[in-house]
Amino acid sequence: MGDMWKLALLAIATPLFAACDAERQLLTQRFGAHVTLEATKPCAVRADFNGDGTQDVAMLVRIASEPSALPATITRANPFARAGTFTGKKRGLAIAISFEGATPKLFLLSDGEFFSSPMWQSPNELLSKIAKPKKDYLGVATESGADLRMYWTGGAWKVEAPTEAP
Repeated sequence: MGDMWKLALLAIATPLFAACDAERQLLTQRFGAHVTLEATKPCAVRADFNGDGTQDVAMLVRIASEPSALPATITRANPFARAGTFTGKKRGLAIAISFEGATPKLFLLSDGEFFSSPMWQSPNELLSKIAKPKKDYLGVATESGADLRMYWTGGAWKVEAPTEAP
């Protein structure tokens, strides 16, 4: 029975993964084998997060390496906590962001507690684009149903909670 379940899950995930080939390739080019793409829909959010006129990319990923093994070219942060200390763990979830300019700038954002919620096991609409006039924000789903708004200040990622109820 175990093999039948594996085949059924593979059949469900295959169309999603086939549609995500470009995202998986970009992720591999930018982050190497340090992260793997999670099966989410959409696979990635493309928006101008830093206001330079170029579409950047954000993806939900699973950390494949020990965080201490991540190269220095990947900035690690935790915009979900006041201290900002990266608390991602191997096999834990994170948001990988690549600023796609002449020289890509890479970020891995994680908070072990925030991503431990059961809703992050769902494959749909966990990340979204929030269009703004000068630069876009990244919408990040929460248990309450009201998306957090994540934005780039020019030096760090910040998160703000919406003031309205969902």
